[in-house]
Amino acid sequence: MAKKFITNLISAILIFIIATSSIIIVYVAIFVDDKSVFGFRIFTAVSNSMSPTFEKGELILAQKVAQEKLKAGDIITFISSAEDIFGEINTHRIERIEGDAYYTKGDANDYADKVPVPFSDIIGRVIWHSNIIGNVVAWAQKPNNMMVIIGATVLFAFFDAGKGVAILGRVFGLGKKGRGIYGARGGIRVAKRECGRKRGLRLAR
Repeated sequence: MAKKFITNLISAILIFIIATSSIIIVYVAIFVDDKSVFGFRIFTAVSNSMSPTFEKGELILAQKVAQEKLKAGDIITFISSAEDIFGEINTHRIERIEGDAYYTKGDANDYADKVPVPFSDIIGRVIWHSNIIGNVVAWAQKPNNMMVIIGATVLFAFFDAGKGVAILGRVFGLGKKGRGIYGARGGIRVAKRECGRKRGLRLAR
């Protein structure tokens, strides 16, 4: 009984992780470069100007920080005022700071950026980047691939949401009388009954 219950519990947790990850990937793929959440924004590197720190296509997480916390050596994402990419989002390293002006340079560039960045144009300081997740997001941004992810998530939710809710509810004491599985045979029986009723699932006695 315990082995069967644990197997179904692990299955429910994995389903939850897969579904949640799919939703996050789709959200990031749609809103990358666009939305700020609690001062955090996600971007994709569009060039190799910061190589080898990070490469083109990597996912970048930038956090809005107070002006006094920025220092030389920090990598910042900002709205560029350079003529060739005016108004576009760029990510380079701070070389020096003079008052409200931040002088930047790409790690792979032989020259510094000609136009300093005012603090008002700084979106945030880069706190994390990932090549693997960047590749996943790039893959998910293709319409056909996104439909595959959405379809798989819907199928997982339709076929296994009831089982996951029932099992996890009993584990964390969310059911009747707030009792979890530990020392509560009734909790396991309720989980069996709820799972069986929702999806025709039979758990060992």
